[in-house]
Amino acid sequence: MIVAFSPSKKNRSRKRLILVLVPILLILAVSSAALLTYLYFAGRQTGPFLHVVAPNIANPGDLVRLEGQNFGNERGLGRVEFDGIPVTTSSYILWTDTRIELRIPAQAGSGLIKVYTDEGVSNPRMFVSQSQLPNLPSGQLVQTIGPVISSLSAEKGMIGSVLTIKGLNFGVNRDSSIVRFSWAAAATVPASSDAGSSEFISPSERDGEYELWSDKEIRVRVPDGAVSGGVSVQTARGISTAHYFELTNIPGQRSLISRRTYAVSHFVSISNIQATEPNAMYVWMANPVESATQRNVQVLDRSHVPLVQNYGGLSIYQVEDLIPGFAFAITQSHVLQSFSLDTLVNPDQIKAAPTPLPALYSLYTSADSMIDPALPGLDAFVRQAVGREKNPYRSAKLLFDALLKRFDYDFDNREDDLAKVLQSNTANGWALVRLYTAALRAVGIPARPVSGVVLEENQRAWNHQWAEFYIYGFGWIPADPVMALGGGNAPFRPAYSDYNRYFGNLDDRRISYSRGVVQVLPMTPNGQISTGLLRYSLQTAMEEVTGDISAYTAMWSDIEITGYY
Repeated sequence: MIVAFSPSKKNRSRKRLILVLVPILLILAVSSAALLTYLYFAGRQTGPFLHVVAPNIANPGDLVRLEGQNFGNERGLGRVEFDGIPVTTSSYILWTDTRIELRIPAQAGSGLIKVYTDEGVSNPRMFVSQSQLPNLPSGQLVQTIGPVISSLSAEKGMIGSVLTIKGLNFGVNRDSSIVRFSWAAAATVPASSDAGSSEFISPSERDGEYELWSDKEIRVRVPDGAVSGGVSVQTARGISTAHYFELTNIPGQRSLISRRTYAVSHFVSISNIQATEPNAMYVWMANPVESATQRNVQVLDRSHVPLVQNYGGLSIYQVEDLIPGFAFAITQSHVLQSFSLDTLVNPDQIKAAPTPLPALYSLYTSADSMIDPALPGLDAFVRQAVGREKNPYRSAKLLFDALLKRFDYDFDNREDDLAKVLQSNTANGWALVRLYTAALRAVGIPARPVSGVVLEENQRAWNHQWAEFYIYGFGWIPADPVMALGGGNAPFRPAYSDYNRYFGNLDDRRISYSRGVVQVLPMTPNGQISTGLLRYSLQTAMEEVTGDISAYTAMWSDIEITGYY
């Protein structure tokens, strides 16, 4: 006997809720199991250790990649089991000490994957069979209110390549919505309970990596710090299901080795005001910037509510109707995580960026208010250093070595006129970084100065600048000429005893407040802007006044480290 009925709206809503909750609970269980097993097995160095299963949601017969260590250079008697089901010999495609590729057995269901070798059994990793996940009823897709990805324009690509995402409910305008790529540290640094947003990396709006955003289509550039893994869309209405995307043709390796968490604070005080009402003052204060090596930037405290939370990395504060004798201070405190970065680049594997070039090529190879690649006298320095070399990575290294050979670092040097610096043999850190960045841009390599602070063990923070340059297919690569020169007569010392590491690598004892010049635009048509240079933030203005304010005194503090672990 067949009984047919039409479910009520209440039942349909309950069913829809169950279909949403089941995958969420499954993902939470997978994440918890991954954390516990990592902590238990991370100390084992002799037996096999399984870092990554990619993709970890797939169908029987699909290709899956296992990454880890101590698998053995040959399979021999080694094997992989899916929840106790061994993989047949014909299903293995590749077996190396750090990587195994195979096809999923037909009988495999959701469960744990383990690698067996003569040295023992690996830690388990969770695998989910796509066929066992619940599906929304037919026709219900168009009724969802959150973002839904229907397809990616490519299953694989390089850092900097274009990826088109099609689907529904992305929003007509991007606003605060983002595209989420798997992040480089997910496979190299153990997760933690405060990891939060650090499990993904997003394209940079400032670098022009969001090229198109509409309700049904998004076009982005694959960002620096991305790795093979899930791609999803996050809007105010939720996060879409992730689609797998593989990074290919990477000309080297990059690893996030260690992590430190810092609490930082700074302030500006305004006093000695001479004014009559009506009037207003706008203050731009720098925030630590999110990047592939600086994550989870969160506000701990603010003395005032900003008019604009984030404008190019700056918070904008407005104070109205200042009067004589009135004084005030604006303070900001943040907490963040800083990661050390190691890179290993194979210059012969670098491929030229295809046309049209990413927007950052135009942005970071042309002149701006602080970097001039056409600086008089720079061309001779560049030609002598680079010669006929065309490879961007080798050219960057030649320019770096030539800079170190030409100049001695002097912490007390206050000469910022680069034309005069080029005629001498000493330079301060800011001059060295500007010269190096300008030289890179002169040969067509995207480059920018980075400004912030470096930390000592006594929690003292020193204003500091370094540079980074961009290689298509690899991402941004740091270079710190001051540290590479051993710090000279600076009061701080390099964290690495091998100074050569400061080309391509980065320690975790630094915090960045700006990456590239932050051009500040006036808030009002007749506003008067106060310009200057904060050594920890490359912003072109700090305050703006409008109305009858004839004088005031602004005192900007240095960055204070209030805690770290």
